Amino acid sequence: MASRHATYALALGLLAGSIRAESHWSYRTTRDGDYRLGRNGQNLRVETRNNAVTFRVPAGWHISICADTSRGCTFSAKSPVNGLSLVFSIHQKLSGVFFPELLRDYGGVDLRFRSRAEPGFRLSDGRRLAIYRSASDQSLSVYVAQGDYNFEFAFTADSAAVLSASRPIIQQILDSYVCTPPEVAI
Repeated sequence: MASRHATYALALGLLAGSIRAESHWSYRTTRDGDYRLGRNGQNLRVETRNNAVTFRVPAGWHISICADTSRGCTFSAKSPVNGLSLVFSIHQKLSGVFFPELLRDYGGVDLRFRSRAEPGFRLSDGRRLAIYRSASDQSLSVYVAQGDYNFEFAFTADSAAVLSASRPIIQQILDSYVCTPPEVAI
């Protein structure tokens, strides 16, 4: 009997904690009305008409919400320690278009991607993700195809060595990626 009460107390405590944590989310809708952007500490969320994407950046990272999403950017974040930065963007899928070709529409992007043998990244659901590196080796983009969208995690660093040493941090961010149906219709 005592263990049942302890179990109920634990369950109620967890429920109350999750409700309290959920109440700290702050949201704003993009100027064009296409996306709803949320933040709860280091947790970030983007809601489209079909998907809600949530991921987490490490503690201490400086986070900005992009005011203009015309080029797909929704969030940017930067490590105060090693200069690694992230821009998270959304691109609507175009039939038969390869990811780097899609970037051409957004201008100002170094499209000289290289392919080479290196360990890839995975999502927590086991999906393998392709890596696109810039010719300078100081940036890489990882794309997640989900429904009608391609979600881009674009990482840059002050040097190729910093970017290479940051692979565990990048994988940690990708491990936190979750895509679900949106809770609120836009």
